[in-house]
Amino acid sequence: MPVKIHEQFKLNGHGYSNEELKEVAYSLIKEGVDFEKEIGDFLLDWLSSDSELTVRTSGSTGLPLGIVFTSAIPVRGLNFIKLSKKRNN
Repeated sequence: MPVKIHEQFKLNGHGYSNEELKEVAYSLIKEGVDFEKEIGDFLLDWLSSDSELTVRTSGSTGLPLGIVFTSAIPVRGLNFIKLSKKRNN
């Protein structure tokens, strides 16, 4: 069963169906720069029907940690993700 995406979910200001978002993820993985490829991988994991999703912290304040989310909630609840390249100033 496909994962239901919240109707208010937006990626860079655009709403997507499940299949459209998978296409975006594959495109990011295939053609994106490193940080976009990581976002594409995350999106595919997020859209999978697996019962768990593991997200890793950056480790900026210690060892990186894995946070496991279970899909007890039928709608993936991220309402907004905005891609932007981190700038080193």
